[in-house]
Amino acid sequence: MFKTDINKTKNNESKKYNIIVFLAVLTPILYFIMEIFSQKGISGAINFLFNHPLAFIYNCLIVLLPLTICLFFKRRLFVITLISILWVLFSLANLIILSNRVTPFTYQDFDLLVNQLSMITLYLSVWQLVLICVFLLALIVGLVFLFLKGPKHIGKINYKKVSIGVISYMIGFILVTGISVKTGIVETVFPNITISYTQNGFPYSWFANALNKGIHKPFNYSEENVTKLVENKQPDEMTEKPNIIMLQLESFFDPKYVKDWELSENPIPTFTKLKEEYTSGFLTVPGFGMGTVNTEFEVMTGMSVDFFGTGEYPYKTVLQKKQVESIAYNLLDLGYSTHAIHDNDATFYNRHKRFKNLGFETFTPIEFMNVTEMTPNGWAKDKVLTEEILKTLDSTNNPDYLYTISVQGHGVYPTEPYDENPKIKLQCSDSEEKRVGYEYYVNQLYEMDNFVKDLISELEKRDEKTILIMYGDHLPTFDISNEDLENGNIYQTEYIIWDNIGLEKKDEDLYAYQLSAKLGAEIGLKSGTMMHYHQNFKDSKDYLKNLKLLQYDMIYGKKYVYNQENPFSKMDMRYDVEDITFDSLYIQDGNLYVNGSNFTDYTTVYINGEFINTEVLSKELLCVKDVNISDSDEIYLEQFGKNGKSHLWKTETFLVSDKKK
Repeated sequence: MFKTDINKTKNNESKKYNIIVFLAVLTPILYFIMEIFSQKGISGAINFLFNHPLAFIYNCLIVLLPLTICLFFKRRLFVITLISILWVLFSLANLIILSNRVTPFTYQDFDLLVNQLSMITLYLSVWQLVLICVFLLALIVGLVFLFLKGPKHIGKINYKKVSIGVISYMIGFILVTGISVKTGIVETVFPNITISYTQNGFPYSWFANALNKGIHKPFNYSEENVTKLVENKQPDEMTEKPNIIMLQLESFFDPKYVKDWELSENPIPTFTKLKEEYTSGFLTVPGFGMGTVNTEFEVMTGMSVDFFGTGEYPYKTVLQKKQVESIAYNLLDLGYSTHAIHDNDATFYNRHKRFKNLGFETFTPIEFMNVTEMTPNGWAKDKVLTEEILKTLDSTNNPDYLYTISVQGHGVYPTEPYDENPKIKLQCSDSEEKRVGYEYYVNQLYEMDNFVKDLISELEKRDEKTILIMYGDHLPTFDISNEDLENGNIYQTEYIIWDNIGLEKKDEDLYAYQLSAKLGAEIGLKSGTMMHYHQNFKDSKDYLKNLKLLQYDMIYGKKYVYNQENPFSKMDMRYDVEDITFDSLYIQDGNLYVNGSNFTDYTTVYINGEFINTEVLSKELLCVKDVNISDSDEIYLEQFGKNGKSHLWKTETFLVSDKKK
């Protein structure tokens, strides 16, 4: 009997080691499958394995971590299968999201999908959802069968030994994580979140984004240390209140800085001339190739996104619920009207919600514009913004602050010829596919430069004092490194401050979070918290440390700078500066015609609460063909989102008889 007990013990020990060997073999295979999805193919996963082997090993340790839970269960194969399926589904979600937008799957997406399931339809069609439901149902059936019929661990589980082993692994994992971060095996700053995911691995990137959010409390956080930074705030000294237009140009930079590009002519002659005549300089932005909203967050608020979590977009986190001090709020207090304009859809980065927490009274997205020209890859041409800017300036008697966001230079750039005779021709040593993309891009720059020229021409005709600050939000999404650029920095774009009030040319290189303070210094705007701080402490040795201190207090701390209460309220923001009106309707030849004003391609007719396919004949006339309608039916108009999902605005509901001619 004693011998039998020894044999059982040996068998159990052997099985324990067998499961460890099994996990050691399974983990890299499972993780490689995950990276096939995350890297969009086997070749991408292989490249990641060979180019970032230490990051691959570290991510394997992350994947293994939850798998060790199986040691606490007798049905170990079931637990391993369940966790493995969850890992694969996680990475598959990343593939689906990357197929529909440029940013990968982050914790914020998971949070949104859990709390608002309707968001799923932004990424998947109905038939895709049906297939997924069938697939998930089959998985559930298979898991139930495995649970009932699958193998079980024989003998008792020594929970003490298992606990010691798992805890030891966790401690070792924490130590390895610290080493990986300190040695740069994985990054803690994600200036381009998509590239960071591909270089650091999906599991690490996702959890780094999920666990490291917000601004960590500074060690020197106290009322005394905060208040001394704002106690000598000076009053504003604005002798005049010019209109202020900030123009954020999508993916805009001077292509002359690319060493290998040979251009037939300068695609941005207007921008080049303006740099010579007005205040300008390099602008260091927080992202490369993407991250537009982080640049605009820094410009609007004077805050640095580097102090937030790994790969964090404040638009997706803090601005969901909190109002944050911005130049718009500061100018509102001085009698300005505040406006945002963007020739892309309102819901992109949830701007239709976030701008309410940044001090904007109006927002004009593409759904409220009449866009007549699009780029070959489907973005609105920026020339439409000139009319929108002028219309907005004319809409009030107050001085105006406009934050205008362009979109024409946006990727993805083509890899096949799109024009037989482009205006700007480009030669380089890269492949033909890349050259075509570069050439397409510089020709978009040429048209954007013409837009800037026309806009300034129109502003010069107006009898209004105006300042126009224009800058690129980031470099385009090309495979460009510091070594490829004359200026040696992929995070540098340029800015120009044009004006018609005689400002002195004072060139200076800036960070994006310093740009509004630079403007404020030129016109006597001093009272904003960040405005004051950047203007008075930029050269101090503790500049960045105290900038983080202020940001923490203003957003997450006790708000000592505001006497412990947030003085900013959510804006009752309206769309556009002109009303869409529903004046009358008539029926002719079985078609319904609706008269009104300011209709766009996104204006739709609803009858008895149901969407009706609508043709926009002009800004004043809509047509619904072959419709059966009675005087007692209810009718209203709605501005539908470009994304095909959002309901942005609607008129009152009327009886047909009330509007019938």
